Amino acid sequence: MRPKIIISLLVVIILALTIQRVLFPYCHIGSDAMEPTMYVGEGFFLNKFTALHRAPRYGEVVAVRLAEGEALLLRRVVGLAGDTVTIHARRLYLNGEPQNEPYVRYRGERQMQERDEYGPYRVPAGGIFLLADSREVAADSRFFGAVGLDKVVGVVNY
Repeated sequence: MRPKIIISLLVVIILALTIQRVLFPYCHIGSDAMEPTMYVGEGFFLNKFTALHRAPRYGEVVAVRLAEGEALLLRRVVGLAGDTVTIHARRLYLNGEPQNEPYVRYRGERQMQERDEYGPYRVPAGGIFLLADSREVAADSRFFGAVGLDKVVGVVNY
């Protein structure tokens, strides 16, 4: 009787660890693009299961792989298909409405840059518009355009 219980427990543990590694891997931040929300070296769970079952939502931080073999990029979803995204004087406007973004960080750079003005840009069907929280240092949809839903690897749980 005891060996059956031990074998059952081992099977359950191995199955649970496999599911965790495949659907909810633990990762570490490798860049400062999402500061102050997430800092270099911090860990997070990448929820691949959610990405398989629904589209990303406004405000979520997602991991995307733009091309095979490239590193994952973590960026915040600020626009969905059909939305019009505009940035004026560092302020995000979604469909003409200013957005409250308490997580956005500017590092004290006072002079406006070309990246501080953007759009209007209409997010195409099947796409999402992504921005970094640390807007002066990271490449995001202002530079590479909308990202297809097929490029979303998972939703970040931090």
